[in-house]
Amino acid sequence: MQWRALGRSAVEITELSFGAAGIGNLFTPVDPAVAAAAIDATWDAGIRTFDTPPHYGLGLSERRLGEALRTRESLVRLGLDRIDIVYLHDPDDHEEAAFRLGYPALEQLRAEGVVGAIGAGML
Repeated sequence: MQWRALGRSAVEITELSFGAAGIGNLFTPVDPAVAAAAIDATWDAGIRTFDTPPHYGLGLSERRLGEALRTRESLVRLGLDRIDIVYLHDPDDHEEAAFRLGYPALEQLRAEGVVGAIGAGML
């Protein structure tokens, strides 16, 4: 899997990412074992960039992704003190609150070194 610098930051991400809308039952129900197998296959392919917001399945996507990555990506379990990147994901309907409240909180985490890079993904 190829890695690339994220913009002008020192953060490197995989060229491909796993969009987790499907495992949140976006278009059709997905069996939990199938969702876990998809995440495992993604990991085995070398992908380390995952996209999931609370909107995907009202948190189902986050829960499934968290369960599958818990032993691989968790700050506590891995003994890490930082993560590479955090995005405000599609804050379009709540843009004012996201940038007034959420973004400053992410800036603080970045300043503390807990987060390497921050951004917003919007249509």
